Amino acid sequence: MSLEQEFEIHILEQHQISKEETGYKAPQFLSMVRNRGALQTARDLLVGPNKISEGLTRLGP
Repeated sequence: MSLEQEFEIHILEQHQISKEETGYKAPQFLSMVRNRGALQTARDLLVGPNKISEGLTRLGP
């Protein structure tokens, strides 16, 4: 199994844990991971055209 595949499994596991703990399903994020893969989704959210996504900035202080 490649490192990228391991990363995707980890991201999907963390998504499930977060959903169970918070009740928030994050459907857009899950769709992005399924369509683009976890690595590309992470790149898009962290260094995409808008730099940091709106959803991530809302999580901040």
